[in-house]
Amino acid sequence: MELIAAPALIVIYRWRIATEDAEEFRRSWARATRELAPFGSLGSLLAVGQDGIYHATPSGPTAKRETRLLPK
Repeated sequence: MELIAAPALIVIYRWRIATEDAEEFRRSWARATRELAPFGSLGSLLAVGQDGIYHATPSGPTAKRETRLLPK
C-alpha cells in the first residue's frame, strides 16, 4: 500500500465554559457542527479535560475532496 501525503490543516478550539453554561454550550456546538455538514463538514470531536477546558477538533474534507467542492 502506498501512502500519499496531502496538505493538512488541523484546528483545535479551546474554551473555558462556566459550569452552569456547559450543557447549553454542548448543544450549541453539536447544532453548529450539524449545520456545517452541507458545506463539507465531517463532524467534530468535543471533549473536556480534567482542568475543565473544552477542546474541539472539527473534521473536514480531505484536500482531494475539497477541490471537488470548490467552484470552477
